[in-house]
Amino acid sequence: MICSPAGATGGRLRVSAQVIGVGAVDCAHGTGPRALIGAVARAGSDTFVLDSRAPLENGSALLSTFTVAAPGFPGFDRYLTTGAFVRVDLEIRPAHPGACAARVLVQSLSAWQGQPSPSRSKFFFAGNDGLWEPFAAAPFMIARSKADCAGLAASARDGGKAIPIHTLSAPASAKPCRDDAWSYWIASALDSAS
Repeated sequence: MICSPAGATGGRLRVSAQVIGVGAVDCAHGTGPRALIGAVARAGSDTFVLDSRAPLENGSALLSTFTVAAPGFPGFDRYLTTGAFVRVDLEIRPAHPGACAARVLVQSLSAWQGQPSPSRSKFFFAGNDGLWEPFAAAPFMIARSKADCAGLAASARDGGKAIPIHTLSAPASAKPCRDDAWSYWIASALDSAS
């Protein structure tokens, strides 16, 4: 599991992208749920670039840039290696005046179009802001506490093992439950070569 550095709390998750064939995706230019597969061209602390050109295709790179500011997350550059195949699920939609809801899921792939990924490491990152439900493709499930709506618990879909949630903001412990108050991230990395 990936842990936040000591003392890293507060803030909210922020997501934006520049997607090939779509353009800007952010609060002003939302998108319904969309998935993109590609090879990591480069990765930084809160930004990574995917080349969605098929593995055996020649020609120009088809680059999309994703920016995910997640307070306390150690950085994509620590987990995404150049050339590794990943899938990104992204949704940004209006929530209420002056705000939007966003969710992103980044998962390593072992193969793409029949070609094995150059990286054997397994990684996922999920971030939600303004809603609590993860994508259906997420390797985990989320349950909201029934008593007060102010708690979330995550568990792996395979085996049910608990997964830490890094909560950035949550609704007050009074009803009604307000999805727009949630902001959190979850991540896990495993080096399959070890």
